[in-house]
Amino acid sequence: MCGWGFETVYELTKPREGVKWGAELAVGYDFLNLKGAIRNDNTYQILGSVQTLPSITLYVSRDLTDRWAAYAGVGTGLVTLKNVRAYDADGRIYAIAGDTWGLTTTAGLTYSLRERDERAPGASVFVETAYEIRNFPSISYTLPSDIKTIPSALPRSLTVSGIVVNIGLEISFWKKPDSTKGK
Repeated sequence: MCGWGFETVYELTKPREGVKWGAELAVGYDFLNLKGAIRNDNTYQILGSVQTLPSITLYVSRDLTDRWAAYAGVGTGLVTLKNVRAYDADGRIYAIAGDTWGLTTTAGLTYSLRERDERAPGASVFVETAYEIRNFPSISYTLPSDIKTIPSALPRSLTVSGIVVNIGLEISFWKKPDSTKGK
């Protein structure tokens, strides 16, 4: 699987002198391409995507040095199967639909390229690993016109869970000018 996503992050705790811990709340979206086959049966191929919108994640971070920080997070979100289809050996198409709530645990490292200030935004790069639980306990099918019942080889549920590695760039908006300066 391969995909992309983005998050908007709100700092719950503001960095200040001597404090190495921080907390952030993020709202985001992610998208994964799905390509699979049914276990023990080469008759069907499954293609489509899995989308999470919105995702909500709470992160806790700790500064390790001036530039490096480690973080951990836990999140959830509404996970939807989008344009998922099962294709049989005869070329028939079975549309698959389903929604569920996901659970994600995350651990990662960030490296600050530039701190934000009043003149320019800040930038950091990050690498993280996550375990995403996305179980669809019940899915629905739209069958081809010549098929009246769901073939026994097609699954009644799907699991799209596993380890995910994310690499990305974080942009921090400009810092507001300090209104107390010069007073």
